[in-house]
Amino acid sequence: MDFVSLIIRYLKETWWLTSEMAPYLVLGFVIAGVLRAFFTEEWVRRHLGQKGLYQIVKAVIIGIPLPLCSCGVIPVAASIRRQGGSRGAVAAFTAATPQTGVDAIAATVGMLGWVFAIVRVIIAFINGIVAGLVVEKWGDGNKAITATEEEDCCDSSEESCCASTTETSCCCESETESCCSGSEDPQPEENRLAFLLSGLKFGLVTLPRDLFGALVVGLLLAGAISTFIPQDFFSNIPGGQFGVYLGMTLISLPLYICSTGSIPMAFTFLQSGLSPGAVLIFLIAGPASNAATVTSLWKIIGGRATVGYILSIIATCWVAAITLDFSGLSLMVTQAVHHHDMGVNLFQQLMGGLLVAILVFSRLGQSRITRSL
Repeated sequence: MDFVSLIIRYLKETWWLTSEMAPYLVLGFVIAGVLRAFFTEEWVRRHLGQKGLYQIVKAVIIGIPLPLCSCGVIPVAASIRRQGGSRGAVAAFTAATPQTGVDAIAATVGMLGWVFAIVRVIIAFINGIVAGLVVEKWGDGNKAITATEEEDCCDSSEESCCASTTETSCCCESETESCCSGSEDPQPEENRLAFLLSGLKFGLVTLPRDLFGALVVGLLLAGAISTFIPQDFFSNIPGGQFGVYLGMTLISLPLYICSTGSIPMAFTFLQSGLSPGAVLIFLIAGPASNAATVTSLWKIIGGRATVGYILSIIATCWVAAITLDFSGLSLMVTQAVHHHDMGVNLFQQLMGGLLVAILVFSRLGQSRITRSL
């Protein structure tokens, strides 16, 4: 195959993956916007700023649908800790939240099938609970972090409670009124439309803008894997299946892997012969324990608790991988992925164009049109 034909094939594979993912991802963006309108960061902090096992479970349940990446979850986790939340609740929220999100769940259903999507949500829930319990028991005491400003990978900042505050992360933007302000909260009935528009702006502008880099890189890499890596590539890795597990763990742990942007890569990994369990490790370990998350948690919950957090992530994803690969679910996942080899239809290609338009438009977020949404 000559160079030009190879490039054309690469572009076709990349566009095919984009179109395949687009309908579900756009739907996920809309749902994420609606959730954002009703479940703000302030609401999350208010409901998780306590201690106990109940708070760990609550942190996981709240965190799973939230569209926060592993970078954006850190300022929220720091705020929960400052308000008295236990190390366990912080760890549970930090582990579970970036693994899923409604946008990632919708895209997983579209590209990897219902079985893998359900497994992914269940493992995120279990992983969050295990991480929270391990950190709660193994952490060095429960002394809250100081009120000094914590740095994170998104340069989030938090002011005094008696001043108007604005928190910004790579995956979220929120404005919080001063707790010393004399103004009353607006009535929900009078501001329902404003809340909805604000949520849709987040879902269709802010969230796509925050995910732009990860999605583009993920799609380009997925196209390259699909084009250049042979189908039997992963069968030649030394150590057999457990060698593959180890390799995926070592690759995923330090890297920033977006739960949504990694889905096209996971899809092409499965097409190239990687087992569903190994792909699950990739989708769990990366979002939950990249280098930025680990260094931030070290300051928020302490070094000993962070080590327990990392070990709980590794143990959970390995048990999940072995269970998935040595059960009938593995075959169901593989069949769902190969079903997509039939190609994409006109609707999917139109949605692919819409997704590209949303991503491009989101990069123009400083324009007057975007600010008026």
